Amino acid sequence: MAEQRLTLRAIGWLAFMRLALPLLPFRRLRGWFYKGTAPLVGGASPAVSVSTSTVPLPSGTHRAAPAARTPLVADSITPSAVRRAVARAVRTLPVEASCLVQAMAAERLLRTAGLEATLNIGVARVEPQAPPLDAHAWVESQGVIVAGELDYERYAVLIRYGTVR
Repeated sequence: MAEQRLTLRAIGWLAFMRLALPLLPFRRLRGWFYKGTAPLVGGASPAVSVSTSTVPLPSGTHRAAPAARTPLVADSITPSAVRRAVARAVRTLPVEASCLVQAMAAERLLRTAGLEATLNIGVARVEPQAPPLDAHAWVESQGVIVAGELDYERYAVLIRYGTVR
């Protein structure tokens, strides 16, 4: 039952990303849904410095600490479960879902479950007979390739999006 609910959520996110990516700038879409993530270089250090300017509060006023993010789904969700759900959802949709659509939907499912996720966007290494530009997107979580695992090794990572600590 939990796997079916996860698959239904995957279908929803795949459909949404399939519609949103052609209509909205990638940067804006990431900003809406992936607050707290930034491009990473080498998988560890931020490529973009995220600065939060603060306005001094009047004396005696205290800023409330941000509330801890509560996962929206059961704690039993694993990267492997999300992988299976996305694969089932892709087979269910009547339209093709690109690797970027699949990766962003999987990343969203992982993050709403409270799991870390890294979205990788890469380009193919130069090979004879290769198209002029061959790009691919995939998501990793806890050492598992959740979406976009097909032949991802042949791509050099161009940019990674993950949680900045």
